[in-house]
Amino acid sequence: MLLNTSSPSGTKATLTRYISEIQEKIMSAPDTNVEKQTRRHKPALIGMGVALLFGLLVFGLNVFETVEEAPAPAVGTE
Repeated sequence: MLLNTSSPSGTKATLTRYISEIQEKIMSAPDTNVEKQTRRHKPALIGMGVALLFGLLVFGLNVFETVEEAPAPAVGTE
């Protein structure tokens, strides 16, 4: 029997405990080895960093090129 239905207060307490147990089972990771996960994710993180640097480089070169090609302001015209 999952729930004790003999008294209203017992039902609420049992239900709360039951929900708490289910949440612990669902939300807890079965096996966490941080060192192993760090080692396995390192190539992906390095790849994302390289992609980020490449994107920033392309963006910076685009801004520099746009500013360099902008027409010079007219001087001496009224």
